Amino acid sequence: MAVRFGFAATRSSSWRSERAAAAALLLAGLLPQIAAACVRRPVAAPAPQLSILQRSDTRFVVFVPGYVTDGGATPLRYCACGISLPPNTAVAAIQAAVVDETTGALLADSSGPLLPFTGNAAVAAGFAAGSGGSWNGFLAALSRPMPGTRGVRCAFTIDVQPNTPVLLVRTLLQAARFGIDEASSSGVLQRGAAYRVVATGGSSPAALMYLRFDRGSGGEAVNYEALESPRTFAVQSAGLPSAWSAPARFGAAALRGSDHRAAGSYSFADTGWFGGVGGSLTLHWWMKERTNVAVNDPQSNLWGGAAGFRCETGGLAGRTLWVRAFNAPDRDLLMPIVGGTSIQERARATQGVCVGLVVDAAALRAQWYVDGVAWGLPIVIQAGAAIATGPASFKVGMYQSTTASSAYDIDEFRLNNWAASATEIQAWCGAASAACGGLGAPCGVWHGCRGGLPRLGNSSFGVFATGPANGGLLLALGVRRTAPFDLGIAFPGLAGCAWYSTFDAQLSAAFDGNGEIDLPVGVPNDLTLAGLVVETQVLAASATTIAASNALVHALER
Repeated sequence: MAVRFGFAATRSSSWRSERAAAAALLLAGLLPQIAAACVRRPVAAPAPQLSILQRSDTRFVVFVPGYVTDGGATPLRYCACGISLPPNTAVAAIQAAVVDETTGALLADSSGPLLPFTGNAAVAAGFAAGSGGSWNGFLAALSRPMPGTRGVRCAFTIDVQPNTPVLLVRTLLQAARFGIDEASSSGVLQRGAAYRVVATGGSSPAALMYLRFDRGSGGEAVNYEALESPRTFAVQSAGLPSAWSAPARFGAAALRGSDHRAAGSYSFADTGWFGGVGGSLTLHWWMKERTNVAVNDPQSNLWGGAAGFRCETGGLAGRTLWVRAFNAPDRDLLMPIVGGTSIQERARATQGVCVGLVVDAAALRAQWYVDGVAWGLPIVIQAGAAIATGPASFKVGMYQSTTASSAYDIDEFRLNNWAASATEIQAWCGAASAACGGLGAPCGVWHGCRGGLPRLGNSSFGVFATGPANGGLLLALGVRRTAPFDLGIAFPGLAGCAWYSTFDAQLSAAFDGNGEIDLPVGVPNDLTLAGLVVETQVLAASATTIAASNALVHALER
């Protein structure tokens, strides 16, 4: 079922079916000339999303984009790919293949597939060693020449047991992870730096956290990319007018920093994440100094906790920044001072400052960035570099206790478990990224994004929902912020289910006989919408059931 709907009532949005949208996502531009059987292509942020296509009631295909392969067959090259799913009994079989990015067809010639994949235990073990979890691994040889360099997608076909609910499959795929790499003839992963784990739930691959702090009210922050960490973070505040500072350089708001003039003055986001990162990583954020006092500002913890992985000012760092508990020669990564200007002085400017740190485990180097530009010389790190959060959960904007917090407003915070390129770093400092994130948990209805990111002019963008077959639904679309309330107030059967969206626009419709609906919410190419944050949520009803979805948060950007 297709229903026409849009973010702006004065602009029409074109509708494409799920199948047509998936095909459109396979289109690609010119490809760089590189020699490889399978390697990730450098991309400007945000990186391309995954696409999930349901072939039948029991077969789903996940397309993993952003890779290239060339036509050389001498010397013989091997390509490895893998998929990791949460423990389950629903999956009956998994197959892997490579499809042409332009046509969507199997990468083949008249003699058959060019990269025929078969199961390989060494590949599975290699991906598991790099990221943990249980993996299915596959290996293929590029055994025959083919014309030119091709853009490709790794396609995983997942067969599930009969009568498996679609909601369960989508939940599994939302938590799936995928990898691709060069390999030896026996399946030993080779390129390391080319390998990237990606997840279906985020707006770009592999991010553990992406906090825009753009809702600007209430006690929750949206994690727009949630590979291992929760998708919604709790915001705590005391002794301040609000936990939110507005306007910010990016979007409607930022996380407010303390002024350090009151012992009980603080605000921070408790991510609930206790994980760590081994190998490559990227940290990137924006900050604005709030205290505007002497250069010897009090020590401030920008993120981290009382122990383990954290970033501080003051102390050892002096007039710069200090990432602690990293496996560098001195166990810390100290930002160099360049040109005699301190990071605090840069952060006092009206526009604040973007700061980034990229750790490349393959090259054994770490590089700081300031406002999108490399800052100082690379720092040598040790092999096997790793970070950990310590005994407490990871917090953004907190010092060592709730008696003091960061002296800086913080915005656009990213933690990725891959080494970002200089192009990506520069893009992140240039503008905020369009994104779709989630709030709350489904209560009988699954609600998700489709058709790429909510960029201005993306007429293919939309949302979908899965609920009671032939049941009625109400889609609420809100642009105002309000605190969530418990739906149990109105519907006792939904006690404990939170409702977030306001009712600035509403749409009544019905699920089809399979309990599904696609809702096109094409984004007009209207610059006045840039920076707008829109929330959507679905309430559904059948003859016997009242159900509700999780909420989606759409950050509209160019």
